[in-house]
Amino acid sequence: MPERFFGSRLFSTLLRTLVFSVCLVCFVSAPAQAQKNVPSPQAVLGFRPTDDKTIADWTQIVDYFQKLAAKSNRVKVEEIGRTTLGKPLIVAFISAPENIKHLDKYKRINQRLADPRIVENAAELEKLIEQGKTIVSIGCSIHSTEIVASQMSMNLAYELATATDDDTREILRNTILLLIPSSNPDGIDIVANWYRKNLGTKFEGASPPELYHFYAGHDDNRDWFMLNLKETQAITRFFWQNWFPEIVYDVHQQGQTSSRFIIPPFFDPPNPRVSPIILREVGLIGYKMAADLQAKNIKGVATNSTYDTWWHGGFRSAPYFHNSIGILSEAASADLMSPVTISESDLRKSR
Repeated sequence: MPERFFGSRLFSTLLRTLVFSVCLVCFVSAPAQAQKNVPSPQAVLGFRPTDDKTIADWTQIVDYFQKLAAKSNRVKVEEIGRTTLGKPLIVAFISAPENIKHLDKYKRINQRLADPRIVENAAELEKLIEQGKTIVSIGCSIHSTEIVASQMSMNLAYELATATDDDTREILRNTILLLIPSSNPDGIDIVANWYRKNLGTKFEGASPPELYHFYAGHDDNRDWFMLNLKETQAITRFFWQNWFPEIVYDVHQQGQTSSRFIIPPFFDPPNPRVSPIILREVGLIGYKMAADLQAKNIKGVATNSTYDTWWHGGFRSAPYFHNSIGILSEAASADLMSPVTISESDLRKSR
């Protein structure tokens, strides 16, 4: 991404977009203003995703996104590959209807912006920046026992497909969201089947006694430089040969006894091999997120904690070397989809 991009109107819109998207992820329980004939997750699934002791498997998630796209002109669903066990790996494009109609146009613009060697001159660069849209990816539940993000993705998509407020309309006009409901669909089914089987027993909420990726298990998020896995290959091809997102947001859960929610900036010292421009923008976005969460009186939010920029093999860290802004959030976990009670005395300090 050319350095001039970072002071442009497009980048200002990008920052506003990302913060709004993160707030939607955090507060997606707010009801959308329903548009006629656009199905809600509850109408399709028979329950509201993220409610206690409910879980949607991958077939149900894909079915919901396909039905949403069939009824909403703000949503298009594309299969970008197949998983290790042969399941469809999907991305939902979410934007204003006029942008959805011209996705190829905006993809070509971003491909040129991503490689200034093929931009003829400064005038063309400015034109591309002016015409382009902010491309933001949100990836959910690469670690399948961190299940809530995959369930939340349906609520988020419905919110963006139906909301009529001015903020959402502005974001959709200026942004194309690449929403990945899960980077590990095989694991979603492993967790969903295990959870349903043990609901109401003493094993309710326990992690399944098998790897939730056939080969890599938890280390599917360590493969973003070697690209051994089909899922990693498909997503990196989609990102770095096609769309070149300006922001890659990886939604995770962590243990139960540290901070309730960890967001950027990350733990010091910064990695000197990552561009200072990227690190500054990670910090700028993170502090804006933190300020907005504080304004809503959300407790337990930590910055500059636990997670750093030194590991290059993850979903949100590999993008740094493609000049994309990679961010991570880590929310305190429940027992899969079963609630837990954590007392103050249970909490432990993070680094």
